[in-house]
Amino acid sequence: MAIWSPLMQSGTVRKWLSPWRTQAEIDKLTILLADLGAKLEGVEQRLSAQTSELRAATVAGLSRPPPFGCPMPDGAMLVHTVHGNRYLIDPLDCVMGPELIIHRQWEADISALLLSAVRPDLNFADVGANFGYFTCLLGARIGAGGGGRVISIEPNPACAKLLRRNVEINWSMCPIDVLECAVGDKSGRLKLYVPDNHSANGYLGDADNLDWTHFPSVEVDVRPLDDIVPPDLRLDVMKVDVEGHEHAVFAGARGVLARSPDVAIVMEWSPGQMIRAGYSVEAMRSQLRECGLRAFRLAPSFAPEALRDGELSDDQLASLGYGNIIATR
Repeated sequence: MAIWSPLMQSGTVRKWLSPWRTQAEIDKLTILLADLGAKLEGVEQRLSAQTSELRAATVAGLSRPPPFGCPMPDGAMLVHTVHGNRYLIDPLDCVMGPELIIHRQWEADISALLLSAVRPDLNFADVGANFGYFTCLLGARIGAGGGGRVISIEPNPACAKLLRRNVEINWSMCPIDVLECAVGDKSGRLKLYVPDNHSANGYLGDADNLDWTHFPSVEVDVRPLDDIVPPDLRLDVMKVDVEGHEHAVFAGARGVLARSPDVAIVMEWSPGQMIRAGYSVEAMRSQLRECGLRAFRLAPSFAPEALRDGELSDDQLASLGYGNIIATR
């Protein structure tokens, strides 16, 4: 690209153009070409700087490339993760956005755990999918050639729109069913309250229990998981992130859990959110027991040997203020 300056200085471009243009036109075109050359040289310098950063990261043994976020014309931001997935996200989101731009992934421990379970015939349910981070992460690893599938469920219309677009821009994935609804113990409609710039903290239920100063709402459909998952489908892995409404999710999933004896579930355990949603910690523990599920600390894999020393007693669950756990049999 740096060839433009010598060409301008040598008059070569003028010689090329002189047989067909007036001197004024040649002068104007020469200025335009010089400006274009300067811009191209600027692009070359930026690309060179980025290449140097990548080389430096490699030499330093860094586990991830430098931060990345590209604004899109519609106001979304395109990010590219360390796992190779592309995502359109809300650039104003204060929860997941900064992590994806700076660290190029979300919840590294859960990402690694879920990826450890992937096989070509894996059936995965993403309950509370947001813009589709885990949906596309596992969908891409399961791949288009296997027999597995992903059921991705998100009630927030803005997130669901991004979710559908992210399924579109990540290629060679397994079949992915996107449903724009909440998951509960029965069908109906409820208000979803979403605080500004915190789409990951959407709350389903009574506004009187909210502590945000501003929380716009939208009415959404609610469906039991038993009505969503096809009756002939067994689930292998679930991720549940529903801000305290896990009790209702499990209550409406008795059928699918009964026919999925080896299912492994990654879920939030947040007593504060459960109580705000109207469920006690004891009720949630009882719900897990009734579904035949035991609670374990987050582990590097779902293998029995990885879980063996991590089972949580009722007392330990009661004292767990906040964390991610595994529920399995």
